[in-house]
Amino acid sequence: MWLYLSLMMILAFTSLQNKNSKKQCALFLCVFTIIMGFKSINVGNDTPSYVELYNRLHNMSSFTDPSSRFEVGYQIYNKIIGMIWDDYQALFIITAIICIGCIGYGIMNLSQNWQYSLFLFIGLRFYYFFLSGIRQSMAVSIIIVAYVFLKRRKNILFIMLVLLAMTFHFSAVIFFFALPLSYMKFDSKSIIKVLFGVIVVYVFFGPLLSLVLSHLPSYYSHYMLTEASSANNLSDFIHAIIPCLFLLLAYILNYNSVIDESHIPNQNQTKELLVYHRDGEVQLMFLLVAAGLSLVSTRASIIDRMVQYYWIFSIISVSNMISSIKNQRNRVEWLLLITFCVIVYNVALLLLRPEWNAIVPYELFWSDR
Repeated sequence: MWLYLSLMMILAFTSLQNKNSKKQCALFLCVFTIIMGFKSINVGNDTPSYVELYNRLHNMSSFTDPSSRFEVGYQIYNKIIGMIWDDYQALFIITAIICIGCIGYGIMNLSQNWQYSLFLFIGLRFYYFFLSGIRQSMAVSIIIVAYVFLKRRKNILFIMLVLLAMTFHFSAVIFFFALPLSYMKFDSKSIIKVLFGVIVVYVFFGPLLSLVLSHLPSYYSHYMLTEASSANNLSDFIHAIIPCLFLLLAYILNYNSVIDESHIPNQNQTKELLVYHRDGEVQLMFLLVAAGLSLVSTRASIIDRMVQYYWIFSIISVSNMISSIKNQRNRVEWLLLITFCVIVYNVALLLLRPEWNAIVPYELFWSDR
């Protein structure tokens, strides 16, 4: 636990300086990669099942195992790595390089304070998820890069990357909605449309889920028979509240009206100003969608897998909200308040619910050899 908390404290402290040092950022990303890549098989709830698949594919002549419930793209990814390296540690290391590289790319292109975005990457428990759910972590990381291209209106590349993410975890299909969302303004009409859609899905969730599963590969039906389809979990209610709190923060800071005025590079360039403003609006829409999907996930925990694709952008939007505060004293006060709340939130869950990700205690790879 102290490993994660120490990283958070260092990142929170350096975020006060907000120095745009690429070398410093690369150093932190290397630390994240090493921790993720050289972990023990005992770190993460899902890690043993991924190791079992890796070893099984390594001993098979075919590239995929038809009996496996894992997506074809993820199986081929495992097979290719297994053809070069016998040891499953290679899977952890290469996955860590790809995932943390994608996160770093997204943060450097989207965040006004990369240090605080990395702090939130741990503090909002995304990094803990990455230490456990290798398959979906790959999908979420690809989605981060996909959004950068969507922001630049390179829609073909965006679609191709979402399709690639789906071959690792089919739930990434939910991010196709980011395309129409990127053209919507964050105003009362758009908010009503999103909330109406959430209410419809919430009310008719049972029939809709059955309809969707009937069109998916048969191995997805296991979600209806396992703990993954359980409802009313404490974690789902927590995940539904936190995005709402950040939306409230955006309202208090009047963020939607100032994102085109504060910390905008090259203010004389109208095109760049417009892109920056639209990016802020889109990320607020993502927060709204994450809040809505989190509410639906209280009906069935399977939905929280889809929340990740929109919720991950909170590490960007919250950091940018704080950076948009013009008064330095107020900016520091808000940063310290949010930092304190996030750290308390982490300590509480790591102590009271260590089984949620099973990443404490952290162990290096030689402990299971």
